[in-house]
Amino acid sequence: GTLALMGFPFTAGFFSKDAVIAAAYARNTEMAHYAFVIGNLVAFMTAFYSWRVIFLTFHGAPRASHEVMHHVHESPFVMLFPLIVLAVGALLAGALFAPVFIGEGATLAMAADVGFFGDELFLDFLRIRGVALATVAAGLNAACFGFKGRSFATSSKRGCEA
Repeated sequence: GTLALMGFPFTAGFFSKDAVIAAAYARNTEMAHYAFVIGNLVAFMTAFYSWRVIFLTFHGAPRASHEVMHHVHESPFVMLFPLIVLAVGALLAGALFAPVFIGEGATLAMAADVGFFGDELFLDFLRIRGVALATVAAGLNAACFGFKGRSFATSSKRGCEA
């Protein structure tokens, strides 16, 4: 689910989010370029907080008391099954339903009307933009929050929270 939320390639989030951002740039108006910049900023913020959730949930020190931790247990299957269905859908829906998102046989560049770009370098940027934003967000989270609740930036404070 986190990968799809960040717009990782071939997930549902990639095809829906990146097609909208690319189409905003392709519109080639001042307002569309504003939407492109804001869309990228929001995509970065989404990737940042998604990675923060991962770091604090799976790599952070527990904040609950010993008594609470004693009662922690795995969820029953009746709760896990819907989560599994949602996770599989988030990962596979983009690849399976790409024609619905961006058109039959289309690519992101085609969805953004390549005629407005005129620059292959920018098309390459559009192809890797989502992965680059997610990678930078992951790196910032590692620097700010670190592993096991310790910051790489400071040993006495919790990184970016301080």
